[in-house]
Amino acid sequence: MRKSIISKIFRLIFSAFFIRILGFVFRIYLSKVSGAEGCGLYQLVLSVYAFGAGISAFGIRETLSKLVAQKEKYSKRILKTALVITGSISLLMFVITYINSEYIAYSILKDSRVLKSIRVISFSFPAIAVFSSISGYFNGLLRVKYCANGQIIEQITRILFVFLFAKEGLKYGLENGIKVMSLGIVIGEYVSMLYIYVSYRFFASKRQDTYIKKTFFTDIMKLSLPIASGGYIASLIHTMENVLMPTKLIEYGLTRGEGVSILGIIKGMAGPVVFLPTVIIGAVSVLTLPEISKVEAYGNFKRIKHLTFKTLFSGFVTGILSFFLLNMFSDCISGVLYDSLEPSYYIKTMSVVLPFLFFNILSSSILNGMGLQFLTMTVNIFSGVVKLMFVILVVPYFGIKGYLLGYILSEGTGFLVFLALIYTKIYSKKGVKNKFYLKC
Repeated sequence: MRKSIISKIFRLIFSAFFIRILGFVFRIYLSKVSGAEGCGLYQLVLSVYAFGAGISAFGIRETLSKLVAQKEKYSKRILKTALVITGSISLLMFVITYINSEYIAYSILKDSRVLKSIRVISFSFPAIAVFSSISGYFNGLLRVKYCANGQIIEQITRILFVFLFAKEGLKYGLENGIKVMSLGIVIGEYVSMLYIYVSYRFFASKRQDTYIKKTFFTDIMKLSLPIASGGYIASLIHTMENVLMPTKLIEYGLTRGEGVSILGIIKGMAGPVVFLPTVIIGAVSVLTLPEISKVEAYGNFKRIKHLTFKTLFSGFVTGILSFFLLNMFSDCISGVLYDSLEPSYYIKTMSVVLPFLFFNILSSSILNGMGLQFLTMTVNIFSGVVKLMFVILVVPYFGIKGYLLGYILSEGTGFLVFLALIYTKIYSKKGVKNKFYLKC
């Protein structure tokens, strides 16, 4: 890779690592002031947040990253069209979520304590749409510092707000405490949106686009729909997983409180530790997509093969090293961060997936860069369905061990499929010689 790309990767790694550290501080604070059950309730709210955010963003970040990289001289026009699309979708999502908040809380999440938080969190969707669109614009131009700074600002704002006001809210029960934390998310999203918008105005004022009447609506929709559809289904699967987990653990023999607590330990305590190394993979993934798009546009398949091998091999090795380190120090990490060894078991077990997960993330980015969004969407959905089926069918009989087994198998299956796709679309003789074949 070019030196400039490598320097941008390290910048993204640093910012992502800093964001994760802030996230750790927040998770530790959350676990101490609200307990495992509070973490579980917060995860239920985050399920709605993630689903709404996914719909509002409409896969626009990846889409603009590719389009702007290939058609840089029309980048402003592309961004304006994207803002109209995502703005409309996010406003619709806000209205739907707010109006149906009671149904979501009582009938879907089956916990009345999250009702107020759902209403609060719905206000964040328009801000997410704007931030995602402008982030995609900057990523396509390889100006990653603006996106990284925006994410850091969002995290700092959220954490400061929670530190200042969460304890006061928790005095009136978990319901109000979680509502305060949800309000922190909303404020953080709007502050980061304001930052990246102002950054765009200053940056864009120095650039001259080539005028064109074309809106690029069709181009955006063609690329966004597969990514967005995959994201919607993945978000739905993730939400169903979080909703069904406590219910299926009740069928196994636990109480509602115990089920929510286990959800909180896995997603709110062990998960952030296990996925800390993804800061490296995420940084590489963000810059791999536009780089592959540019190279593929010139038909330089030899360089695509070189970049693919280098990226995937490094990611897989990073996953193996992360697995060994987390297994060696899981007890220490769990004790220091949470004053409990209970998350240690989940850290050890979940870290098994890291080599597969890293390979899958990077494979998705490479294939998306080549215009194969539908294939990556299909594989990711399939992996999610495998995991969900284990929650529904296996957890009632084997408890949380059934979920962990399903999680490992889902990522392992995805790894095998992505491995086959990478070989077929990039390394087979037919794949590298026939550009049309790459698009099929």
